[in-house]
Amino acid sequence: MSSTDHQSTPQITNNNVDDLVETQEAVVETEREKITQLSLADIGYWLDRKEIKNVIVVSGAGVSVSAGIPDFRTPGSGLYDNLDKYNLPFPEAVFDLNFFKSNPQPFCSLAKEIWPGKYCPTLTHAFIKLLQDRGILLRNYTQNIDGLEVLAGVDPDKVIECHGHFRSAKCVDCKTPFDADVCRDMMAQGNVPNCHFCRDIPITHTVVDTGNPDVTGDGEEISFQRGLVKPDIVFFGESLPQKVKDSIQKDLLACDLLIVMGTSLTVYPVALLPLLIPDYCPRVLFNRELVGDFCGNSNEDEGDSSFRALRDVFSSGDCDDSVRKLCQLSGWEHDLDGLYEGICTKYGHLAPKEEPPVVEDEEAPPLEVEDAVDAILAHTPDLTDEEEVVQQPSKKQKVDDDNHSPFRFVSFNETECN
Repeated sequence: MSSTDHQSTPQITNNNVDDLVETQEAVVETEREKITQLSLADIGYWLDRKEIKNVIVVSGAGVSVSAGIPDFRTPGSGLYDNLDKYNLPFPEAVFDLNFFKSNPQPFCSLAKEIWPGKYCPTLTHAFIKLLQDRGILLRNYTQNIDGLEVLAGVDPDKVIECHGHFRSAKCVDCKTPFDADVCRDMMAQGNVPNCHFCRDIPITHTVVDTGNPDVTGDGEEISFQRGLVKPDIVFFGESLPQKVKDSIQKDLLACDLLIVMGTSLTVYPVALLPLLIPDYCPRVLFNRELVGDFCGNSNEDEGDSSFRALRDVFSSGDCDDSVRKLCQLSGWEHDLDGLYEGICTKYGHLAPKEEPPVVEDEEAPPLEVEDAVDAILAHTPDLTDEEEVVQQPSKKQKVDDDNHSPFRFVSFNETECN
């Protein structure tokens, strides 16, 4: 080899590597600077252009308020304020598994009042169905137990009812399925359904000290009855449905638009979903107030918060009004109205009740209580295991993914996040 050839051979040094890293980081920052604040008009534009392919919807009690379904905590009208007749040690006990096993009668009496079948789906439920009809609904993670998504025609395979539903029932001990219609009819008559395969053998259990002065019986032994049956809604002391964990990771990786509607985002692990979405994925919040970390609302890292906030859109107000506005921007309003008219025709006998005057967003009853969050997470260890959590992509991945995504379109001037 000649001296000339030797001199032309590139030498790799630590300085070269450092320079390369700095160059790549500069490219990433340059790409970030090109991304402007999103607006609802941007989302409508992409929907109209069919640029959005996989939408995840996270919905809470707010999407059902216009159907007349009361929430759980609003003073006066909330469910928990109207349980005095059941003589409970504390309101949430009616949805507590241990309390149910020791005294099932209060829940069985309440069940006939909250069992689905009295309410018609809302315009927002019609919007979720419209997303499915357009072929872009990846999944609807709902915290509600009213079943209105399925009643509106959304494919049950597309709906993850994180807090369960009333369409099926089973024994709380041996898990043997029980006919849901029979369960409903028995509870409607004030009777307690019993499993055909379990004997009523009294067992004792020591109540864990919750530290709540309102909870009676802490540390005491109480008698349980085996073979009790209840609908498949999630009680305190129960894990979330397996379907939640089975779907969440692959759904988050495929999602290119997240829409969060009518939820306070305070109940875990559902509240984690918006946090696990990659930063480059647009997020839309339809809610009466700003919640979670939307629009940089609560992020310790100011830099990441600034970039994440650029990909967020917050539309304040009732869910029905917000979904109509989005459909107007995307040219879908006619289809939305047609779908909703069909739903109202089919379920017109389920006349909506008057909306409560004050609405505080609440989730499914068994998971809304702050004191029970730790207990719920303790029953779902796999969901928070390191191998189950979707990791945020690297900066380079964000740039590469943006290059073949619709999220590089020039933004309209309208801004939802201020």
